[in-house]
Amino acid sequence: MNSISRFFSSINNISTHEFDNNDFRNVYKSASELLIDASKNAKIKDNFKSYYFEPTATIISFIESEKTKSKYNLLYDIYTGEIVFYSSIENWENLKNIDDKFWADLINICQNCEIKFSAGSKPFYDKEITPEFNANFKSIIFNMMSVYVTAMLETKSERENFNFGQLEIIWTTETTCIADIITELNDSFKIFYRLNYLLWKAEDIRRQNRNSRKNKRLIR
Repeated sequence: MNSISRFFSSINNISTHEFDNNDFRNVYKSASELLIDASKNAKIKDNFKSYYFEPTATIISFIESEKTKSKYNLLYDIYTGEIVFYSSIENWENLKNIDDKFWADLINICQNCEIKFSAGSKPFYDKEITPEFNANFKSIIFNMMSVYVTAMLETKSERENFNFGQLEIIWTTETTCIADIITELNDSFKIFYRLNYLLWKAEDIRRQNRNSRKNKRLIR
Protein backbone atom coordinates (compact mmCIF):
# COMPACT_ATOMS: atom_id res chain seq x y z
CA MET A 1 0.00 0.00 0.00
CA ASN A 2 1.51 3.35 -1.03
CA SER A 3 1.45 6.59 0.98
CA ILE A 4 -1.68 7.90 -0.75
CA SER A 5 -3.66 4.74 -0.01
CA ARG A 6 -2.41 4.56 3.59
CA PHE A 7 -3.25 8.19 4.29
CA PHE A 8 -6.81 8.10 2.98
CA SER A 9 -7.54 4.59 4.26
CA SER A 10 -6.40 5.56 7.76
CA ILE A 11 -8.35 8.81 7.96
CA ASN A 12 -11.41 6.94 6.73
CA ASN A 13 -11.00 4.43 9.57
CA ILE A 14 -10.62 7.28 12.06
CA SER A 15 -13.67 9.10 10.70
CA THR A 16 -15.84 5.99 11.06
CA HIS A 17 -14.43 5.23 14.55
CA GLU A 18 -13.08 1.90 13.35
CA PHE A 19 -9.44 2.55 14.06
CA ASP A 20 -6.48 1.49 16.17
CA ASN A 21 -3.14 3.11 17.00
CA ASN A 22 -1.70 1.95 13.69
CA ASP A 23 -4.07 4.28 11.87
CA PHE A 24 -2.70 7.31 13.71
CA ARG A 25 0.86 6.23 12.95
CA ASN A 26 -0.06 5.66 9.33
CA VAL A 27 -1.54 9.15 9.03
CA TYR A 28 1.64 10.72 10.46
CA LYS A 29 4.00 8.73 8.27
CA SER A 30 1.98 8.88 5.05
CA ALA A 31 1.28 12.63 5.48
CA SER A 32 5.02 13.30 5.76
CA GLU A 33 5.63 11.13 2.69
CA LEU A 34 2.99 13.03 0.72
CA LEU A 35 4.68 16.33 1.60
CA ILE A 36 8.12 15.02 0.66
CA ASP A 37 6.70 13.69 -2.61
CA ALA A 38 5.17 17.12 -3.29
CA SER A 39 8.57 18.76 -2.81
CA LYS A 40 10.13 16.27 -5.24
CA ASN A 41 7.38 16.81 -7.81
CA ALA A 42 8.08 20.54 -7.58
CA LYS A 43 11.79 19.80 -8.21
CA ILE A 44 12.77 21.83 -5.17
CA LYS A 45 16.49 21.84 -4.42
CA ASP A 46 16.21 21.61 -0.68
CA ASN A 47 16.16 19.02 2.09
CA PHE A 48 13.34 18.59 4.58
CA LYS A 49 12.98 17.11 8.04
CA SER A 50 9.72 15.50 9.13
CA TYR A 51 7.92 16.17 12.43
CA TYR A 52 4.49 15.62 13.93
CA PHE A 53 2.36 16.90 16.80
CA GLU A 54 0.81 14.66 19.41
CA PRO A 55 -2.80 13.87 18.35
CA THR A 56 -5.59 16.09 19.64
CA ALA A 57 -8.63 17.13 17.63
CA THR A 58 -6.26 17.33 14.69
CA ILE A 59 -3.55 14.99 13.47
CA ILE A 60 -0.67 17.06 12.08
CA SER A 61 2.52 16.17 10.29
CA PHE A 62 4.85 18.81 8.91
CA ILE A 63 8.18 19.08 7.16
CA GLU A 64 10.71 21.86 7.67
CA SER A 65 13.03 23.25 5.02
CA GLU A 66 16.70 23.01 5.98
CA LYS A 67 17.43 26.03 3.79
CA THR A 68 14.71 28.52 4.68
CA LYS A 69 13.37 26.98 7.94
CA SER A 70 9.84 27.36 6.56
CA LYS A 71 7.30 24.69 7.55
CA TYR A 72 4.67 22.86 5.50
CA ASN A 73 1.82 21.27 7.43
CA LEU A 74 -0.67 18.59 6.44
CA LEU A 75 -3.42 17.85 8.95
CA TYR A 76 -6.60 15.90 9.32
CA ASP A 77 -9.33 17.43 11.50
CA ILE A 78 -11.16 14.60 13.23
CA TYR A 79 -14.25 16.69 14.02
CA THR A 80 -14.79 18.43 10.70
CA GLY A 81 -13.39 15.71 8.43
CA GLU A 82 -11.28 18.34 6.67
CA ILE A 83 -7.80 17.83 5.27
CA VAL A 84 -5.77 21.04 5.46
CA PHE A 85 -2.44 21.96 3.92
CA TYR A 86 -0.95 25.23 5.12
CA SER A 87 2.29 27.14 5.51
CA SER A 88 2.99 30.25 7.55
CA ILE A 89 4.45 33.21 5.66
CA GLU A 90 7.89 34.00 7.06
CA ASN A 91 10.01 37.13 6.41
CA TRP A 92 6.79 38.85 5.38
CA GLU A 93 8.30 42.34 5.43
CA ASN A 94 9.97 41.45 2.13
CA LEU A 95 6.66 41.08 0.28
CA LYS A 96 7.50 44.37 -1.44
CA ASN A 97 10.37 42.56 -3.19
CA ILE A 98 8.18 39.89 -4.84
CA ASP A 99 7.94 40.39 -8.60
CA ASP A 100 4.82 40.21 -10.75
CA LYS A 101 5.67 36.78 -12.15
CA PHE A 102 5.10 35.15 -8.77
CA TRP A 103 1.79 36.95 -8.25
CA ALA A 104 0.71 35.90 -11.75
CA ASP A 105 1.60 32.28 -10.93
CA LEU A 106 -0.34 32.49 -7.66
CA ILE A 107 -3.41 33.88 -9.42
CA ASN A 108 -3.17 31.18 -12.06
CA ILE A 109 -3.09 28.39 -9.47
CA CYS A 110 -5.92 29.99 -7.52
CA GLN A 111 -8.11 29.63 -10.61
CA ASN A 112 -7.98 25.85 -10.11
CA CYS A 113 -7.32 25.51 -6.36
CA GLU A 114 -9.20 27.28 -3.59
CA ILE A 115 -6.07 28.64 -1.93
CA LYS A 116 -6.79 31.15 0.81
CA PHE A 117 -4.80 33.59 2.89
CA SER A 118 -5.56 33.48 6.60
CA ALA A 119 -4.37 36.54 8.50
CA GLY A 120 -2.59 36.36 11.87
CA SER A 121 -4.19 36.58 15.27
CA LYS A 122 -4.64 40.36 15.51
CA PRO A 123 -5.72 43.19 13.21
CA PHE A 124 -2.99 45.69 12.35
CA TYR A 125 -5.30 48.68 12.01
CA ASP A 126 -7.78 50.84 13.87
CA LYS A 127 -11.24 49.47 13.07
CA GLU A 128 -12.83 52.85 13.76
CA ILE A 129 -10.57 54.67 11.31
CA THR A 130 -10.46 52.02 8.59
CA PRO A 131 -13.48 49.72 9.02
CA GLU A 132 -13.13 48.78 5.33
CA PHE A 133 -10.18 46.54 6.22
CA ASN A 134 -12.39 44.48 8.53
CA ALA A 135 -13.61 42.29 5.71
CA ASN A 136 -12.78 39.10 3.84
CA PHE A 137 -11.93 40.34 0.37
CA LYS A 138 -12.42 38.21 -2.72
CA SER A 139 -8.85 38.72 -3.90
CA ILE A 140 -6.18 36.67 -2.11
CA ILE A 141 -3.56 39.25 -3.11
CA PHE A 142 -5.61 42.15 -1.76
CA ASN A 143 -6.15 40.27 1.50
CA MET A 144 -2.38 39.82 1.85
CA MET A 145 -1.56 43.38 0.83
CA SER A 146 -4.10 44.92 3.20
CA VAL A 147 -2.44 43.11 6.11
CA TYR A 148 1.03 43.99 4.83
CA VAL A 149 0.32 47.72 4.41
CA THR A 150 -1.33 48.12 7.80
CA ALA A 151 1.31 45.99 9.56
CA MET A 152 4.14 48.06 8.08
CA LEU A 153 2.67 51.13 9.79
CA GLU A 154 3.68 49.62 13.13
CA THR A 155 7.14 50.10 14.65
CA LYS A 156 9.93 47.74 13.63
CA SER A 157 10.18 46.26 17.13
CA GLU A 158 6.44 45.52 17.18
CA ARG A 159 6.56 43.99 13.71
CA GLU A 160 9.14 41.45 14.85
CA ASN A 161 6.49 39.69 16.96
CA PHE A 162 3.72 39.70 14.36
CA ASN A 163 2.15 36.49 13.16
CA PHE A 164 1.50 37.70 9.62
CA GLY A 165 -0.61 34.77 8.47
CA GLN A 166 -0.59 31.68 6.30
CA LEU A 167 -1.53 30.30 2.91
CA GLU A 168 -3.84 27.32 3.13
CA ILE A 169 -6.01 24.98 1.15
CA ILE A 170 -8.80 22.81 2.60
CA TRP A 171 -10.41 19.66 1.25
CA THR A 172 -13.03 17.15 2.28
CA THR A 173 -13.11 13.69 0.75
CA GLU A 174 -16.88 14.05 0.42
CA THR A 175 -16.58 16.88 -2.11
CA THR A 176 -13.13 16.32 -3.67
CA CYS A 177 -11.78 13.13 -5.17
CA ILE A 178 -8.44 11.79 -3.96
CA ALA A 179 -6.71 12.36 -7.29
CA ASP A 180 -7.68 16.05 -7.26
CA ILE A 181 -6.52 16.45 -3.66
CA ILE A 182 -3.08 15.08 -4.53
CA THR A 183 -2.81 17.25 -7.64
CA GLU A 184 -3.81 20.37 -5.72
CA LEU A 185 -1.44 19.47 -2.87
CA ASN A 186 1.46 19.26 -5.32
CA ASP A 187 0.51 22.53 -7.03
CA SER A 188 -0.04 24.45 -3.81
CA PHE A 189 3.15 23.10 -2.22
CA LYS A 190 5.15 24.51 -5.11
CA ILE A 191 3.62 27.99 -4.79
CA PHE A 192 3.79 28.02 -0.96
CA TYR A 193 7.45 27.05 -1.01
CA ARG A 194 8.23 29.50 -3.78
CA LEU A 195 6.82 32.42 -1.80
CA ASN A 196 8.71 31.51 1.36
CA TYR A 197 11.90 30.97 -0.65
CA LEU A 198 11.64 34.37 -2.35
CA LEU A 199 10.98 36.10 0.98
CA TRP A 200 13.89 34.25 2.59
CA LYS A 201 16.20 35.08 -0.34
CA ALA A 202 15.32 38.76 -0.12
CA GLU A 203 16.11 38.71 3.60
CA ASP A 204 19.37 36.86 2.95
CA ILE A 205 20.43 39.51 0.42
CA ARG A 206 19.58 42.27 2.89
CA ARG A 207 21.64 40.51 5.55
CA GLN A 208 24.62 40.15 3.21
CA ASN A 209 24.40 43.84 2.26
CA ARG A 210 24.33 44.86 5.93
CA ASN A 211 27.38 42.72 6.67
CA SER A 212 29.19 44.13 3.63
CA ARG A 213 28.55 47.71 4.74
CA LYS A 214 29.67 46.84 8.26
CA ASN A 215 32.91 45.27 7.01
CA LYS A 216 33.67 48.30 4.86
CA ARG A 217 33.31 50.58 7.86
CA LEU A 218 35.66 48.36 9.87
CA ILE A 219 38.29 48.46 7.09
CA ARG A 220 38.25 52.24 7.08
